[in-house]
Amino acid sequence: MSMYTRESFQAQSAQAAAIGRALGSFTAVVAVGLGVGQLLVIRAVESRLAKGKALPFEVALFLAYIVVIGFLGWQRDRQVTNARPRCPQCKQSFKGVPDGLVMRTGKCPNCGAQVILEVS
Repeated sequence: MSMYTRESFQAQSAQAAAIGRALGSFTAVVAVGLGVGQLLVIRAVESRLAKGKALPFEVALFLAYIVVIGFLGWQRDRQVTNARPRCPQCKQSFKGVPDGLVMRTGKCPNCGAQVILEVS
């Protein structure tokens, strides 16, 4: 892996941000859809089962919902991390590091290696 030009660093950072926005929107739509679906299923189950018998089903449905949404959030985080620029020396992603910091210093905040190619 070689050093980035300022333009390539900005382009890769922008691409990672776009991936994060797209996957975040997808996760939000899925969360709302599953949440509404869950409420409809719970209403149907409660009308068919005796009082108190529906609770284990409702809890299981809610836990499944949480697992699905947690998985989608984890996938989003993983894909954004993989899309972000990485240090050519220590291979660490710049996730959580403001792009402006790396752009100003041109160095990796983790190991101090030169990341941005200085063009004179």
